[in-house]
Amino acid sequence: MFLAASSESQTGEQADHLRAWDPDEEQAHMMLDGLQSSGLDILDSDITLPKGYTLEIGWRGDSTPELWSDLIRNTFGASAASFWTAEKFVETFSSHEAQFDKKNGIFFILHGGDIVASAFAWLDILPTETAPSETTPVASAAEGQNAQRVAVRNGRVNFVCVRDGHRRCGLAKVLMQCVLRYHRAQGKQAATLRTEVYRHNAIRLYESLGFRHCSPEEFIA
Repeated sequence: MFLAASSESQTGEQADHLRAWDPDEEQAHMMLDGLQSSGLDILDSDITLPKGYTLEIGWRGDSTPELWSDLIRNTFGASAASFWTAEKFVETFSSHEAQFDKKNGIFFILHGGDIVASAFAWLDILPTETAPSETTPVASAAEGQNAQRVAVRNGRVNFVCVRDGHRRCGLAKVLMQCVLRYHRAQGKQAATLRTEVYRHNAIRLYESLGFRHCSPEEFIA
């Protein structure tokens, strides 16, 4: 999924924000290896929020999808929000209990009581016949029928969103730390993310945290 992040260049950040979102836009696929290894700075360093910000973990009740969609609108623009509505969020993500952990896998940063940033962990699963041999079987239901599926070795970082006026102060890094620590605790070997290729500031942030570019085939493995 696409992500936005703190920017070193305000002009570039504004250009990314104003560009109309296209679901068919070319994506950059990225991976952070060695989640179970020691020595990863992003995982071993303390989580530190700027003064006035607080971190909350978990679902925020029935209003969560609407709050999330509003954050998408502010971060990525109206064209993205028209696609990623509250209903689409529930249909695509939060209704899938095997892949979306409402209690521990979604993270919010608040300022003055308002949500200003968010990200969540996503657990990709694949049909048994297409999954790599090292994956772990899990039970899931697909379209009303029982289907044997498998959990992939990688965990995904999804929808890192930071509102205008709260960027360039380290909130995106804090959210990344939270999601990566979640995936490490789940036993994942690597973390993945994807974002539009034109979001150069976001890509530079992920590279600085240790992510490398990978192929779409390696992305889900």
